[in-house]
Parts: sequence; structure tokens; C-alpha cells
Amino acid sequence: MKVRILTVLAIFVGVMLLVGQILVGTAVAAHSNAILGLDSQLVSQSLITRTITMTSTRPVSIVNRPSTPTAALKCVPEAPQITICPTLLPIIGKSPFQFLGGLMTLVADSGLRVKGLTTFVTNSVTINYASLQFSKNPESIKWEHLDSGQSGSVDFDNSNPILENIPVNAGMVGAQPIKIDFLRQDAEPISLVFTFFYIPNGDFSDPETNNNQWNLEANVNGAQVARPRIKNDLLQLFVSDSAAADPYKLICSPAKVGFALASIDLELPTEGEFYLRVQGTVFTQDQNPSNSSTFDAFEVVIDGNVADRVSNIDQPIRCDPVINRQVVVDSRIPLSGYAGNTTISLENHRRFDDQYDTYTEIDMVWIDY
Repeated sequence: MKVRILTVLAIFVGVMLLVGQILVGTAVAAHSNAILGLDSQLVSQSLITRTITMTSTRPVSIVNRPSTPTAALKCVPEAPQITICPTLLPIIGKSPFQFLGGLMTLVADSGLRVKGLTTFVTNSVTINYASLQFSKNPESIKWEHLDSGQSGSVDFDNSNPILENIPVNAGMVGAQPIKIDFLRQDAEPISLVFTFFYIPNGDFSDPETNNNQWNLEANVNGAQVARPRIKNDLLQLFVSDSAAADPYKLICSPAKVGFALASIDLELPTEGEFYLRVQGTVFTQDQNPSNSSTFDAFEVVIDGNVADRVSNIDQPIRCDPVINRQVVVDSRIPLSGYAGNTTISLENHRRFDDQYDTYTEIDMVWIDY
């Protein structure tokens, strides 16, 4: 009889302890989610692992600031999924706080000439933060250009979630980081760093004379020839007037071995996951069956390394119009292996013989997430 009573008591105590653990875990998870200050539309939380997963694929660093040290407190600040420390104390963002992946974007406007995270002119840019959702709206927003030191502030307006007149540093080609603080009277500010990029005339809409930052070069059989040009909103690499006028009628003619290129130096950030995008068309009479460096091709070269190569792989060599072997250029190249001053080179190569022609027209080059 005593054994039976003790068994029942042990089961009862075990059940009560399990219920208590569930209630405490639920309370901690709910509190952690609330004090972050972002709605459930932006984050989802597991009550078992207490892990916040951002809708972005980018790593977001979140650290805990305890009032007293504790050996039991463990955080993983740099992981793609951020484990919330088991505490009820406020959570703040590390500095810099990377918060990208489409949650903040440049406003595409024909007058401003932007694409993705890139502006092609030194006009001011506009940042859209409509995808950020707050459980309690901030009172104001303060921004600072981390390169030039220019800054400003505006009242928070949920009905018009944009920051206008953010300056572009014309002397810095490449990454331009903007620190943005969403200020609240009763809580720590939410501090984000949004990086956009300046690539002068990356959409090739300006005349060639306005492209001092671009290095334009062409070489045939070891001798320099007329450099590439920017015409009709295109970067033209080895494009002759007759070919540009009607690529359908281009026939075999002497096409000397050589290259034509356009290169530019960009400053790239040490952190963040960004991609170089290049769009255009290769016109060719040549075939490159293995897409190798032996035959004609268009290449994107980064710091001397071929990052992408586009050529005619399938269609056989023929002297009929090159339009029959036009190949779309749509490069998306990760830049995670590069930082600091980086040279991007867009290159058209005629190789192996002096007969079959290949030229390239590039529509646009930009950086995106």
C-alpha cells in the first residue's frame, strides 16, 4: 500500500514539474519575442529552441546585454539562425547591425536611375523600409552616411515609409553604408546598416565622354585599336558600325584575334552577401563547345579571375549572320570572396583564328542582394 501511494505521488510530482517547465518556457519565449519589437510577420519563433528566423536569408547579429554576468548564458551571435539567450533582459543589435535581403531597398525611379541596390548617378537616393514591421512604431528616424559623415533625421511616418534625399558620395565608387536608427522614447533604438552601391553610368545611359571612372581598352594582335564605346544605352565591345546597324547581315570577314574590355574599380564591403549582375548579349560566328578560354567568349573578370564566361556552346561555326548564334548574358556572381578595392572587368575575346567574329553588347551592370 505504501509503495502504491509513493508511486502515485512520484507521478503527480513529475507531471507538475513538466507543466511548470512548459509554462516557463512559453512565458520566456513570448517575452523574448515581444521585447525584440518586431511583429510576428517579420519573425517566427520556436518555443523549443527559442530561435528567431528572419524572413531574410542574411545573418542578423543579436546579442544579449545582461545586468550581471552568468556562466550559464550562451548566445550564437553570428549564425544564420540566431538563438535567443535564455533571459528576460532586453535584446539589442550589435553595431553594425546588418539587416538586408530586401527588407530595405532603393526606390526605383527613372529620374534617379537605380537598379537593385545600385545607383548609376550621384543624385540623392531614396530608401524604402515598408517591409519592416514594428509592434510599436518609432517616433523618429536618424540616418548617417558612414563614409561622408552627412546625417539627418525625420519623423517616423508609417503611411509613407521612405527616407528621401540620402546623399551619394561621388568620390566613393562602390559600397556606401548608411546607418539608420529607429528611435523610441521608452526603448533602445533599433539600429540598422543599409548598404547601397554607386556604379557610375552602370546602365550606360550617358555618352562615352562622361565615363571617366571606366577604363575602356581594345587590343588586336598585340596593338591597341579604337577603344570600346558607349552608344545607344549600350556598352559595345568590338561592335563595328556595320554590325551595330544590322547584325542580321554580318558575314565572315577578317576578325583579328584580340580583346575589348571595360573595367572599373569598386569598393566592396567586408560583410554582407551581395551579387554582381551583368546583362547583355553576345553575337558570334564562332563556337566554343566546352565554354573554355580557347575560343571566342565574353567574360566577367574580378581581380584577374574569370568569374563567368558566356559563349556559343551548341551552334556550329558558320559565316551566316551572327543573329543565329546570339547568346544571352545574365550573370549573377557572388561577391562574398571579395572586399575592399576590387576591379570588375567586362571582356569580349576573339581567339584562335582571324576569321570568325564575336562581339558583345552590355545593357547594364549592377549589384544586388
